[in-house]
Amino acid sequence: MLNEFVTDQTVTFIEKVQQVKSTDDLLGVLQTTLSSFGVKYFTLYEFTGSTEKGALGNYPQDWGLRYAERRYEYRDPVARRLFDERKGFFWDEKSLRNDGRLNAKKSKVFFEGADFGLKEGYAHLISDGRGYVALTSFCSDKVERDPRMLPALHLVSIYMYGKYRELTAPQPVADVPYLTPRQRECLQWVAAGKSDWDVATIMNIGQATVHSHIEAAKRTLGVATRVQAVVKAYHFGLIADAPHI
Repeated sequence: MLNEFVTDQTVTFIEKVQQVKSTDDLLGVLQTTLSSFGVKYFTLYEFTGSTEKGALGNYPQDWGLRYAERRYEYRDPVARRLFDERKGFFWDEKSLRNDGRLNAKKSKVFFEGADFGLKEGYAHLISDGRGYVALTSFCSDKVERDPRMLPALHLVSIYMYGKYRELTAPQPVADVPYLTPRQRECLQWVAAGKSDWDVATIMNIGQATVHSHIEAAKRTLGVATRVQAVVKAYHFGLIADAPHI
């Protein structure tokens, strides 16, 4: 039965989505699962305040660009109904017309989307406990209208968004060690191939002082040699390029 099929496919999706390692993998799993539901196009739109970020899906590219550039979310009858009702629903021309949502401006957006094959579907809002953070829409020329589709696609939306956030979260930046200006300057000259005597002459300080600065930098950076100190300092952006190392 279709009900059992929808349930099985949803469970399979949840199992698979937890294994993906990239957004491309996530898109692949989504397309496989949703096509079995009769869904051709889908989108996840994150409310980031940017039209260039926060979206995942396979909408026709021309439609996606037009939608973002013209800020159609303010006139899209599906999006507006989501914001008004705060719950998922099935949508098509008939239901939106019966709700009185296809006025002149909104019907233009709807029928432009329909020209790209987005004629009916399901839409959901996603909340993180502090407010609504994203919406999802699953559509095609014609989608299944089984009663279990709405809760099934709600679960897909939640796991889709959770994995998307996990995959796109900024990576933590390692703490940058602190070197004094003198330590950094000494390492910069070492990187240029200068000896302690050369550095002392250039910086007008004692040779022992140069050696002391370099040894202190090595300890701070946790390395055994001055070559390693130069490489690590360069890695952290503490000195400029080191052509001689």
